[in-house]
Amino acid sequence: MPHRDGISLAKQVKALHPETIVIVMSAFDDKEYLLKGIELGIFRFLKKPVNVSQLSEVLLAAIKAIKREENSEIFYANLSDVFNYQSALVVMMEKSKMILASQRFLDFFNVESIDDFIQKRGDIGSCLLKHDGFLYNEADKNWFEVAHRHQDKLFHIKMMDAKHVMSHFIFKLHSVPEKPDFSILSFDDITELDLLDLFDGKKAKEDKALSN
Repeated sequence: MPHRDGISLAKQVKALHPETIVIVMSAFDDKEYLLKGIELGIFRFLKKPVNVSQLSEVLLAAIKAIKREENSEIFYANLSDVFNYQSALVVMMEKSKMILASQRFLDFFNVESIDDFIQKRGDIGSCLLKHDGFLYNEADKNWFEVAHRHQDKLFHIKMMDAKHVMSHFIFKLHSVPEKPDFSILSFDDITELDLLDLFDGKKAKEDKALSN
């Protein structure tokens, strides 16, 4: 290519369309050149001259990668639809990282996306409010670690929505079968049952005063 090398072209392509699979065929094989390509996320390097067998294998691998990506997108789209049919607030986690949230969860905190939630709220743990007998972050106890050790146990939690209204939830964490790093969090709103007084009457009165 006149006036341009493969790395600079790949950088421009990736900037415009990050999902693009880039295969570089080059006579260069120096370490610095390869590192630049790795940083850009180039799919494969092929050193010239390239034979048909090598090229075929790389193209087949690229097609498989595209297919996996398409299947992943379809899976998450379908999963998102399932989430949004739930009456509860639902979140999917990969280890301690949020990767999917139902629309009800986003609406509760008045955020557009998970990234928006993290920017405004930090994480779920920072939203769990102190209340006797409830699950929340303590000095020596992380809420997620406690929930993960006691999967499928029903916990009581309390959170405040974007309008500063307190809500009482029954919370449960359960792992995704055959995927130990993934878990589903569900939050069922039971505020209307007015049970907060049973746990901490004084705190419940303070909450009502804040909400009014």
